[in-house]
Amino acid sequence: MGSKYWIFQDESGEPGKDPYFIVGILGMTQNVKKRLLDSIASVRAQRGFFNEFHFQKFSELRSQVYKDALEEAFKCYFSYRAIVVSREDVDLSLFDYKRHLAYNKFSELLIYNHIKNRSEHIHIRPDNKNRMKEDNFYDYLVRNLNYKSFYERHGYVVKSCKSSDSKKCDATQICDLLTGVVKNKYSPAGERKNKFSNYFLNKYDSRINIWHWKPRK
Repeated sequence: MGSKYWIFQDESGEPGKDPYFIVGILGMTQNVKKRLLDSIASVRAQRGFFNEFHFQKFSELRSQVYKDALEEAFKCYFSYRAIVVSREDVDLSLFDYKRHLAYNKFSELLIYNHIKNRSEHIHIRPDNKNRMKEDNFYDYLVRNLNYKSFYERHGYVVKSCKSSDSKKCDATQICDLLTGVVKNKYSPAGERKNKFSNYFLNKYDSRINIWHWKPRK
C-alpha cells in the first residue's frame, strides 16, 4: 500500500470573467496533515473560535485568529501553490466557451506540476461547490492526471478525488486563507486585508508559490 499525499484545493473568481482567476492548492503528506489539523484545533481552542475561516469574512477578531492559524500552519511542512490567470489571457473559444472546462484545465495544470515528481498515492480534495450537471471535474482530474503519470512514466497514482466541505475541514480553510492572500496581491480589498496579506506574502515569500500563467507565444 502506497503512502498518501493529500491535496486540498480552493479557487477565487471565474476564468475569463473576473480580472483574475486563481486556483490554490495545499499539498502535504499524511503525517503533516495530522500535525496541521492538530495545530489548528489548538488555535481554535485557545481563541475560543469555532467558526469557518473564510478570507471573505474579515474583522479585527478574525484577523487575529487567522494570523495565529497561519503562523501555526507554516510550522508544518506543507506546500502551497497558486496559479493566477488574467482575464485577457483566457481564450474561451479553446474551451467551447464553457468556463467550467477552463477551470478544469487550469486546475489540472497546477496539480500536475506539483505532483509530477512525487511517488505516492494522491488524494485530491477540492472545496465543495455547485457544479454544472455535465461537469465531470472529479473524474476528469483522476483520468487525465493518471494518464500523464502513465505516459510520462511518473511515479504517482491519483487514488481519489472527492469534494471537501470547507465548513468541516480546517485544511481546506487554510487553503482558502492562503488563496485569499494571493488574490489580495492582485486585487487589493481594504486596509485590514492588505496589511494581513502583505505580512504573509513578505514573511513567507518562499512558501507561497505563485505561478502567473501566460499563454505560449
